[in-house]
Amino acid sequence: MIETEQFGPSGGGHDRDQARYDQYQVRYDRDRAVSTKRWKDVRNQDERASEEVLK
Repeated sequence: MIETEQFGPSGGGHDRDQARYDQYQVRYDRDRAVSTKRWKDVRNQDERASEEVLK
């Protein structure tokens, strides 16, 4: 009887924490993808600029 009282709330709490973690992970992945894309764009600009100089 005491065990179910202990495990009941923590089980629900774990699900809630997991949902919050998943939400955070999605946001993190999206932010990283955006920053990676921006970094690639900047690098491509640098490469194009150096090619212009070489011509």
